[in-house]
Amino acid sequence: MCSRNSRTAMGSSIKPYPMTWWKELDLAKGLPYVRDRIAEGFFQSAGVQFEPNFALSRILLTKCIQILALVDDTYDSYVVFLGVEKLAGVKEFKWLETNPKLVEASKFFGRLLNDMVARKDEEKEGHCLAGNCYMKEYGVSKEKAMEELRKMCDNAWKDMNEESMRPTAVPMPLITSIVTLLV
Repeated sequence: MCSRNSRTAMGSSIKPYPMTWWKELDLAKGLPYVRDRIAEGFFQSAGVQFEPNFALSRILLTKCIQILALVDDTYDSYVVFLGVEKLAGVKEFKWLETNPKLVEASKFFGRLLNDMVARKDEEKEGHCLAGNCYMKEYGVSKEKAMEELRKMCDNAWKDMNEESMRPTAVPMPLITSIVTLLV
């Protein structure tokens, strides 16, 4: 965190605690299924925009990540269909509908990673987590299941990287966003 003098010297108007907006929303009170992982979202955004002059970008990206996590949690809890066609152009949406290997790998990677760090209360609520399914299907310990899931994540990550290097009909910023959002 920057000192008060260095923030003033840089001409920054960023508050010392930029994540208070999340606490002020207090979504956990009204939406008990919401993950409260603001620090995790901030570290993800720091991986995408790590340069000091992109502080505001990190804050905005953190907010986007938290909102996406909220949407994901809502979807997971209530299976609500969202109008994805409004988030991208027609060409990009048609590309997404074909479920290219990049998108498939990123969905797989994200789902496995999410399940691997799931909270204990998610298990108690009856969520079907990948680790538990793997343990039951193959009759292995939790440690062995997690090891295998990490291998699957590694393979999905390799697929994402390989596919992001291939030319596609969609703009590179969309490809980059799909890959870097999961980092």
